[in-house]
Amino acid sequence: MSYIAATPEFGLIIRKAALIERKLSRQALLELMSGIDLIDENEGLLTFGPLFGVEAYQTIMRRLEIAGLAYVDDYFGLDILVPPWIKIGVSLAT
Repeated sequence: MSYIAATPEFGLIIRKAALIERKLSRQALLELMSGIDLIDENEGLLTFGPLFGVEAYQTIMRRLEIAGLAYVDDYFGLDILVPPWIKIGVSLAT
């Protein structure tokens, strides 16, 4: 199981398989996410963020949904309060 870095501050986690299923190219995704850092990736996931504020978070989520990605099934938003001594990592469930 390979964990990748994610941000708990308005971060997004996207399944790579969803891009194939929804016929959305990686380049098209990167254009949708323009200005948002790609934090990390592995064979199954991409993580982006942080987004700055609720409005920016909601705007990007609308863009993803217009592009055909479904919240929870294809991507997930992460916004939780964590102390500075915790690092967040995510992986695909097996």
